[in-house]
Parts: sequence; structure tokens; C-alpha cells
Amino acid sequence: MNLAPVFEAAPVVQVHFFAAVIALALGVVQFVAPKGTLPHRTIGWIWLVLMVVMVSASLFIRDRFMWGPFSSHVCMVPSKSELWLARCGALHTLSIYALLALPYAALHARRGNIKLHGWTVFSVFFGAVVIAGAFTFQPQRILHAIFFGP
Repeated sequence: MNLAPVFEAAPVVQVHFFAAVIALALGVVQFVAPKGTLPHRTIGWIWLVLMVVMVSASLFIRDRFMWGPFSSHVCMVPSKSELWLARCGALHTLSIYALLALPYAALHARRGNIKLHGWTVFSVFFGAVVIAGAFTFQPQRILHAIFFGP
């Protein structure tokens, strides 16, 4: 494992990466730890803030689309991007879902609707962290370079 590609990437990619890694770890802790406790609530708020930082940063990570928030090449490994990797921006639509769903997850917990809170948090975690994260292991992407080399 080599973190050099992250440190060579744009600052917004670095913020996104580190927020995602911490949110992934805290999310796993939240799912296995006892629910409703003070630590669960505290870690939950930290996780929510990390997710907002992560998904907000993702809106500024651009790739091959030449318009709006989906342009440029910073989510690719430098000098190795190819045309078929242009679907990176489509993953960023999960950010919009997460930004809309996160306040509802907190609201459901505050109102005592724990079942809906759990489903909302799980959907954000699974969609914005697990699924989107899995797609970042494509060849010539930064996460692929970290774990498997250039």
C-alpha cells in the first residue's frame, strides 16, 4: 500500500479521501456497537459531519466531463486517464442523495423513529461509502494505485 498518489492529488481529493476512510471506519463501528448510547450518538454526529465533508468535497472532484461540477481530471491517476473512465462523475450523483438523506437520518433519530433512521443511515453508508468506494478501485484511479500500484 502506497499513499503517495493521495498526497500527489489535488487538496480536495485528499480531504475527500481522508474523510471517506474515517467515515468508513466509524460507520463499521456504529453498525456493530450498541445503539442508543451516548458513544453511539457522539460517533453518529462525528460520522454525519465527516459524510457531509466527504460528499461535499466529491462535488468538486472533477473528471472528463467538460461542464459543471463534472469536469477536469483530478479523480484519475495523473497521465494515465482514458476515455472509458469518464463515468466517474456519475458516481457523484450519490453525493446529492447523501446530502439530502443525512439530515433526515438525524431527524428520524431525534424523533425516535429508529427503524427509519437505521435504514436511512444504512442506505447512505452503503451507497456513498461502499458502492462508490468500490468503483474507485478501477484501474488508473487513485485508490487502485494506492493498493495495487500504478
